[in-house]
Amino acid sequence: MKQQFLCNKNKMLCAILAVFSGQSFAEELPQVDIPEVKVVGNAPSSNWRLQPGAKDYLRDGEVLTTNDLKTKRAVSLGQTVEQVSGIQNNAYGPNTGVPQIRSLSGSRVYVSENGLGISDAASVSPDLPLMVNPFMAEKITVLKSSAAVLYGGNAIGGAVDVDTGVIATELPEKDLNGKVEVSGGYNTPRVAAFKLNGKVGNVAWHLSGADTHANDYRIPGDSKPAACYDHANIYSSRLMWACQVTPDITETLNKGYYRYVAKDIPAFIEQWKRYNDGSEPDESELYKLNKPSWGNWVENPLYDGSPNFRNKVINAMKDDMPVEKGRLKNSHLSNQNFAFGLSHIGERSYAGVSVSRFLSKSGIAGFGYYNFAESGHHHGGTPKAPVREYASVRAQQTRWQAEAMYRPLTPWIENIKFQAAYTQNPTSEYLGDTKMQTLDSKTFQSRLEFNHKAGSWLKGTLGADWKQRSTESSGINGKRTGNYAYLPDTDSKEYGIFALENFKWKNWNASLGWRHGEVRHSVDIGDYKPGRNSSTVKGLEERGRLKYSLNHYHAGLGVDLFDFLKLGARYSRSQRAPEVNELYAGGDHYALMASESHWGADVLRPETAGTWEVNGEIGWKDGRFRASWYKTQFKDYTFLVDAAHDGGQHLPTKYWRSGDTQLHGVELEVNQWFDLNKYGTLEARLFGDFVHNRADLDDERNSTLGNGNRVRNNGYYMPNMPVSRYGAGLTWNKGNWQLGTSLTRYRPAKHTGHMAANYKEPVLGGYTMWDMYMSHTTKHGKSTAEWFLDARNLANRTARPQNSMLKYIAPLPGRSVRAGVRLTF
Repeated sequence: MKQQFLCNKNKMLCAILAVFSGQSFAEELPQVDIPEVKVVGNAPSSNWRLQPGAKDYLRDGEVLTTNDLKTKRAVSLGQTVEQVSGIQNNAYGPNTGVPQIRSLSGSRVYVSENGLGISDAASVSPDLPLMVNPFMAEKITVLKSSAAVLYGGNAIGGAVDVDTGVIATELPEKDLNGKVEVSGGYNTPRVAAFKLNGKVGNVAWHLSGADTHANDYRIPGDSKPAACYDHANIYSSRLMWACQVTPDITETLNKGYYRYVAKDIPAFIEQWKRYNDGSEPDESELYKLNKPSWGNWVENPLYDGSPNFRNKVINAMKDDMPVEKGRLKNSHLSNQNFAFGLSHIGERSYAGVSVSRFLSKSGIAGFGYYNFAESGHHHGGTPKAPVREYASVRAQQTRWQAEAMYRPLTPWIENIKFQAAYTQNPTSEYLGDTKMQTLDSKTFQSRLEFNHKAGSWLKGTLGADWKQRSTESSGINGKRTGNYAYLPDTDSKEYGIFALENFKWKNWNASLGWRHGEVRHSVDIGDYKPGRNSSTVKGLEERGRLKYSLNHYHAGLGVDLFDFLKLGARYSRSQRAPEVNELYAGGDHYALMASESHWGADVLRPETAGTWEVNGEIGWKDGRFRASWYKTQFKDYTFLVDAAHDGGQHLPTKYWRSGDTQLHGVELEVNQWFDLNKYGTLEARLFGDFVHNRADLDDERNSTLGNGNRVRNNGYYMPNMPVSRYGAGLTWNKGNWQLGTSLTRYRPAKHTGHMAANYKEPVLGGYTMWDMYMSHTTKHGKSTAEWFLDARNLANRTARPQNSMLKYIAPLPGRSVRAGVRLTF
């Protein structure tokens, strides 16, 4: 399916661009001398990245500044933000991870770069990387509860924005400035990155790039837990497949099963050979359960009434792919990215464009699968036994983005802001050198905001956004049948209009928000054929065009008491339309380790989430304590349920279903700053959080057999959920020195889901992560150099996150130490 995005499809957006272009370049007109007029007042704010006021209006934001990020940056966005309370890294191996906010991730968390979304492909398949480099981030803003009123249903669980500064919003102070970072070390990626900013007249420019490489990571011990090699687990095919092990079994005849045995065994054998061309009889021919009417048979003295006629002896649980003690095989990484931006800065406006390019190649740690393409099963000839090969992902992205802002003299309008982006993102999964599955998405999106205020009592935003995405899907060697591609080609369109107002009166503040949107999905079936466990082509045609009308509401109230106490409460009602994989999937999806499918002719309804949150903050001299409690009731929460039968090729069949779900949790954090006088300053931090995500038993869909029996097959609690954790950190600064350390304890899972019917997920144990950072800054004229050491998992603990799908084959890397230098000029 090919899509062209032309101006005549959205004339309003083109007109706005034209207006901004005229305003931005008005300074090129002939100059006319006019009398000098002095204006006294406050300049309107600028340089807002995650749409103006989002953090303040929703009162749940967390901003990681450049200084924060230098101690937290990692190869994935999930790793970079995982130390924020309430957020964990939903990892798919050591190189790929997305933010999991209060147990929600994927298509429920809106991830954006410079204000516009980037997370489409990664939300469909968890092995695909988010095409954003945290090493390029100037600032990361996190919204930890529903932000759907601002960004639509894909923010039902929160939002994360990465600001790279590629489009300048103001002129830099110097004609040329920049940063260069080079780092590497033991068991850590090698990073080379640069960022240059400059100006020529009223034009600001930006150029940046990064190159990241990692070899297979070292780990403390074995890549798989002892549970994978427990002979008792031969009866759990789901665990064996997740562990990528196969039992080596020897079967022998159980003579105790048979009542009778041939009286004269040598004579029986000779007679058998005379009647069977000299062939020897199988041992089972010498024993019979019922006495034959022929031959000479006597009672078997070994008979003991055993129920099985064969004895199975498990010699070993053999690894499907090679493993190496102390090393995580197939965990390599190679990323390159480049970005260039130009902006024209006027007195009351700016307009800019940028282009970026991202390339990524990474192995899926420890993961391999049968290469049926190379075995001849799919291209004629005599098929041979398929062999397993390591899986890897190759992804690329090209993104064009435009942004403009105008700040009129009207006192009640702070600014009018417009953004647009076109993104092409082809991603492919490989086994060895064979391309197995490909998703190629093309997305155009735009956003318009009117940010306004009325004195000191009202500040808010009104706006609209629009997005169109087309996705082409193919399987082995470009084929499009269900045994190859798990999705047909799809086209999705989405628009929304929204308002969010923040009110302030004395020591009280309140916020009200509303959004209405529409999502449309359509399918181009062509020659696509669903897999054997999915709907027919006719079934896909019947649901080929779907429309969802969505409404979102937000209300918040807060008060500041006694100069040291802040209290707040909020309620949000949000809706999310099902994603294309939840509606149309029909084939083997190796990344999910499942034969993924939709459920019959049923069409999923939109999710509806009602969230209550109460938070408070107590401040004292050089310290503060923050606490949050939240509870969300989901109607029609969408999830994959195990169908309790084999989908073929060591993949369980799983269907997309919906059922009411509850989640609740608590977050606590204490910060204290100490002035040590001549010995510098010290910051101490304590935090803890937990979240539970479980089925609502008042919804009979969660417990009836006809609906997949969620509680029996998936468990009362959802599988692959984050665990409770708590931690402490210290940061010391003195002059040009900085030293920081942190300990985070991840507790053993107390509430786990099921891997299959009534078979609970094994608890893999808790672990403690000890990290440390040290830096020293030196000055060289107008330039500075920061020399740093960044150490992770210093205690070299085996860590298997319970929320990772690869926890049975890919623990987190062991001890790592990265050394490097950051030059600023």
